Amino acid sequence: FRVSADGASTPELIPGSEGDVVPNPYSVSPDGKYLAYHDQGENGNILMLTLDGSEPARTLYETPGFAGDPMFSPDGRWVAYDADDTGNWENYVRPFPGPGGKWQVSIGGGEFARWSGDGKTLFYRRRDGTVWSVAVNANEQSVGFGQPEKLFEFESGGAFDWDVSADGQRFLFVRETRSVDAGPNLIKLHANWFAEL
Repeated sequence: FRVSADGASTPELIPGSEGDVVPNPYSVSPDGKYLAYHDQGENGNILMLTLDGSEPARTLYETPGFAGDPMFSPDGRWVAYDADDTGNWENYVRPFPGPGGKWQVSIGGGEFARWSGDGKTLFYRRRDGTVWSVAVNANEQSVGFGQPEKLFEFESGGAFDWDVSADGQRFLFVRETRSVDAGPNLIKLHANWFAEL
């Protein structure tokens, strides 16, 4: 579904999103025409849907393994995503809408990529809680990447519990916490309760 950010409209079903496979929407192209998502089906490919319903949903990128978390670059010419093609989750970039090459961005693991506002840096996380950055150098035909640099460590869970400011200088994370006043989580075991009746 989609709804205006100010809440002035009622939720509207995105045409073509109905079906047996539940889509996981991730990123809308900068021009507002396309939605990139992955499905939870057996293939787990990257798919694309036109938001005006003019075209049916279609596979954007097929991968030998499972792929997910597609994110459009700020200029809409590239899509970063993660896949387990090699048996390890890594970040990749491909041209949009394709065809074209595939470039691996991360080394030693990477997921949940985020672009800086100018498209010159790609940020990603590893499962060990570290956050990394990679310089991006793109032209009309191809894209190149610098060496990944570790920025800091922050334990965080899924794809949508973090983001990067447009200037790439600040990070926002959601951390699950509980009130100190709530005390520890305890399981109480009451033994021999039947004898007390």
